Amino acid sequence: MKQNGQLKFFVAVQILHAIILFFCNNVSAQNVDFGDSLIVQAANERKLGAYDKALQYDLGALTIAKQQSDVLLKSKAFNGIATDYYRIGDLQKARFNYESALDLYLQQRDSINVADQYYKIGMIDVDEGLYDEARSHFAKSVNIFLNKNNYPGLADVYNGYASLYYVIQDFDSVAFYAEKSLHYYHLAGNKDAESFMLINLGALFNAQGLHHKAITFVKDGIAVAYSSALINQLRQGYKNLSESYAMLGDWENAYRSHLTYVEYKDSIFNQQKEQALLEVETRYQTAEKELEIQEQKADLLVKEQKINSFKNVRNVLILLFFVLLIIVAFLVYRYRARKKINVLLDEKNRQLEDINTYKDKLFAIISHDLRSPVSSFSRITSSLSKAIDHLQPEEIKTYLVEIDKTAMNLNHMLRDLLHWSLSQQGGMSLNLDKCDIGACINNALDDCRSAASEKRIEISFHDGSDGSVIADKNFLHIVLRNLMSNALKFAPEASVVSIATKVQGKVVHLDVSDQGPGVPENLKSVLFKRMASDAAGNTEKGTGFGLFISSELMLKMNGEILLLESSKKGSTFRLSLPLHKDS
Repeated sequence: MKQNGQLKFFVAVQILHAIILFFCNNVSAQNVDFGDSLIVQAANERKLGAYDKALQYDLGALTIAKQQSDVLLKSKAFNGIATDYYRIGDLQKARFNYESALDLYLQQRDSINVADQYYKIGMIDVDEGLYDEARSHFAKSVNIFLNKNNYPGLADVYNGYASLYYVIQDFDSVAFYAEKSLHYYHLAGNKDAESFMLINLGALFNAQGLHHKAITFVKDGIAVAYSSALINQLRQGYKNLSESYAMLGDWENAYRSHLTYVEYKDSIFNQQKEQALLEVETRYQTAEKELEIQEQKADLLVKEQKINSFKNVRNVLILLFFVLLIIVAFLVYRYRARKKINVLLDEKNRQLEDINTYKDKLFAIISHDLRSPVSSFSRITSSLSKAIDHLQPEEIKTYLVEIDKTAMNLNHMLRDLLHWSLSQQGGMSLNLDKCDIGACINNALDDCRSAASEKRIEISFHDGSDGSVIADKNFLHIVLRNLMSNALKFAPEASVVSIATKVQGKVVHLDVSDQGPGVPENLKSVLFKRMASDAAGNTEKGTGFGLFISSELMLKMNGEILLLESSKKGSTFRLSLPLHKDS
């Protein structure tokens, strides 16, 4: 019961987590868009001169940027906040925020905005009297803008240089940088700034006594202002033009320019008056609309109260639906979990059965394959121990050679037994490759020559395949050694064991024949299926399990082992393996 409750709680938490995650992702995207909209609103407020309002919008954007870890939005917000403080007159806070924006733009490798921040920090340096620092910041900005061919940025920075030299009363430098700024404003197509620079240069030349040059620049500025209908620039231009003519004593042109200046001044005044009247009218209409809205709100309030009761019922139904959905999801999850657990239990039971079967096989193979070499080894050492005092050195050497051969044979058997054991557990990978059948047979014969010598059995090998098979060398060696060991074990003394190979189609056949008593009839049907001696009630130990192992290994190599023929005159076993395509 406790586990069921925990499962139910877990399912409910997971569903609620998914709903919250989906909601948070949507809110996150909406917040990013809202942050950008705050940046735009702040820029609009700055155009209207409402720097306090602009600051509030920019601070709101910075809060959202920090919540969302949005580096781009954060850098925009710092830039806007710095500009707001600069316009308000708080240079210390402006510098801090410009430097914060600069750090973020450097991280983003946004070279244009990096240059823009250097320019703005340089302007603060000018206002604070830090002229060397201002030149350094302007130089960094110019280098980046020149590399990027950014004309608006170059125009602003050279204008900053002009401001710097104006403050320190170096008017020649002011004129030089103002003309460079004018050049880049012209390339950038900024008519407003171009007209403004031309007219201001005229005022500068007037201050230097270069009145004719001043008139030329002011007229050019007026021409640009005409082309773009810049009323404020026209008004200032004609005012400067009138002053220039007056300084030259050309009173007629000074008077005409002054009249034009008055016309534009009056025009601007009329526009401002119309704008003020329009604002009053707009406020009046807004007040009326607000009144209508209040009345509509009152009506809507009554309607909302009626709708709220319906919404409450709907919300209860939705809540019940989600509860039902969670219960259904829990039941489905519980069913699938139980089904999965049952499958896992069945798999574990099957694995346990396989392990028990493997254990039985392992003990059987140990008793089967190790009995003969251990007995032989024991027999030789026992004979040597009893007769060592009466033996010549040559005879002792013969015994030691036999011991060495038997020990080597035992070592090979243990190695093959380990390979078979690993193959049963999946711990040894099958490596099917090209194998020289003749070489494999000779290697297996080397393990059996000692047993053949003891019984004076002649081994006849005829290789008629002249080719190679596809097999695993280690597995094939185990199979061959089992077949040859069985043939030598059951063959009478001084007889012949024959080994022959031949190719038939795409298969290589290997026959092992002995002159033994043959396989009993009661063993033939189960010879390769399980322990033949147990199945047939045979009391002779070591009968049949080697063939069972060989059958399993041959199946792994896509081959086959069978009893080709058997009689009282002997038996023939056949191995069949795929012929290698290059043979």
